Amino acid sequence: MASISGNISSDARLIVVKESDWTVESNTVETSGAFELDGLASGNKTVISIASTGEALGYGGVVAVEPAAPDPILHTARYFSTFDDGYLAGWSSSFSTARSLGTAGEINDNYANWNMAVRASKTGMGGNYEYMVMRSFFYFDLANFSTSGRTIQDVKVTFKNRDYRDSSVSIVEGTQSTPLSVDDFDAIGSTELATRLSWTVADEYIANWKTFVLNSTGKTYISNKAGDVAKFCLRESNYDFDNATPSTEKRNGLYFSEENYPDLVWSPYHYYPSRPYLEIEYMKVPVWSVKLDQVYWEPWNEDSDSAVWNGTGWEAGTYGSVDIQVKTGTTWANNYKPLKMKVTFTGASGPVTLALFGTKNSSFYPYDPWEYGDVESGQEVTLDWYWPDDNIFELYIDADVVITNVEFLER
Repeated sequence: MASISGNISSDARLIVVKESDWTVESNTVETSGAFELDGLASGNKTVISIASTGEALGYGGVVAVEPAAPDPILHTARYFSTFDDGYLAGWSSSFSTARSLGTAGEINDNYANWNMAVRASKTGMGGNYEYMVMRSFFYFDLANFSTSGRTIQDVKVTFKNRDYRDSSVSIVEGTQSTPLSVDDFDAIGSTELATRLSWTVADEYIANWKTFVLNSTGKTYISNKAGDVAKFCLRESNYDFDNATPSTEKRNGLYFSEENYPDLVWSPYHYYPSRPYLEIEYMKVPVWSVKLDQVYWEPWNEDSDSAVWNGTGWEAGTYGSVDIQVKTGTTWANNYKPLKMKVTFTGASGPVTLALFGTKNSSFYPYDPWEYGDVESGQEVTLDWYWPDDNIFELYIDADVVITNVEFLER
């Protein structure tokens, strides 16, 4: 909708007439000074001002102005690799044969990590084991990502290495099945989607994050996979990708997404995931959705001592904190994965302790489910979605405050 603004020297009735059909579109009394009449259709208007003294003035051809669209800002959406990821291994007395096998001799899709998951080696074992190639495959579910209204700037894929770090690693498109199959050994692209990365470090006992920044081919691939599943394969660069017969062992270890080994997946200190993740950085006009009232939330455990709805906000209950959960029977939180959250509250002179919990005994903010974060009213906090099937469940503030707004930044 459009608006008209200006200044009047005294109180007056302002009548806005739409010049396209000469109907009255607005008729209000405004006080002296600046005014703004909004909710108007775009186009030319005639504005009639009638002062309390009876003096009347008319102005034709006044253009109602559409509000300026907000500027796009940089968004970052993070997606963790699904639990379908894993590695395939093939071997032969000939490196060419080992490299071009259609069916792997070994599959593992339930390891939390493997110290030689990306490999091209001369094993020295003789026979069919003279040469071995291992490739690792990953899946990133982009079902809730769309390119509509978004301009992709950068795409990054990050892995944590471990143990053996003998050479470089290449990232290519994967065309593997879901779930991973032994028949997927050659379900790989032949074009590097980013500059290959050296896996080597000075101390092999300290894991390091390695980030591939996708090139234009990689970014196009991600754009085409919006709403679908993006698949990648990591290959040893110097021998497997370059098709050069190895004279020694080249092994590179990394972490996967296996959910059955949380002590290995969550590192360091078991809090932050070692799980591979993909980040899409894109420009988009920000959209904040309000989810505040009893349509969305109810007192935790339906206990009125946890929180009280006062008609405009959530007050602390007799426990001295505000503890609300997603309203029973609603579906708004199902697979709802906003990028950020901001909670506005009154009654505190400084930061308060806040946490947003999930249905899997997890925490989206902060990321350690045994900790809380200190936030100011209206402060934006980034949410992380470690478990693909997790949903928002509980919002908690450990303070005697009134929550007056809860907003989420849409992806």
